[in-house]
Amino acid sequence: SGAMTTGASSVVGGGKLLMNMSFPRMLLPLSAVRTAFFRFLPSMVVYLAIHLVMRQPLHWLMLLAPVFLLFLTIFAAGMGMIFAALQVYFRDTTSFLPYFVRIWLYLSPVLWFAEDAPERFQKFIMFNPLYSLLGGWTDLLVRAEMPDLKLWIGAVIWAVAAFLVGSLFFMSREREFAVRL
Repeated sequence: SGAMTTGASSVVGGGKLLMNMSFPRMLLPLSAVRTAFFRFLPSMVVYLAIHLVMRQPLHWLMLLAPVFLLFLTIFAAGMGMIFAALQVYFRDTTSFLPYFVRIWLYLSPVLWFAEDAPERFQKFIMFNPLYSLLGGWTDLLVRAEMPDLKLWIGAVIWAVAAFLVGSLFFMSREREFAVRL
């Protein structure tokens, strides 16, 4: 969430920098993702403390959770680049983006487990990128269970696809950024 919203405003926010210096423009949304990543890490310490206070067992499978965090970071980088490029053309993107992300998170297995989704939505749940990314994260970290192979494959596909589409879209538009700002 933080990576997408800060990434979206990174290019417009760095407008004077874009006009006065020559550097790879993609560094702006990627630096926003990096910042969001390091802001997220302290919450993992809080999670670990709560996990231990609630006397939940620690399991070796929890050590695989950073893999899904890496997939989430790659996915967020791609989405950040997409929304950063869109923000240059449509300035209201940052106004509606927090609401869009919040609704998207509520439709994802953040507050509920993936198998708890109503039967009528089970066919469509795989089309939500956050289903596999957050579902695998939850299985490893909260339940200490190995995620299904479909969650691993889905996470890799969504992360790589978002990054490729985001970077290609960003690179195809970056020549116009200085003119549109």
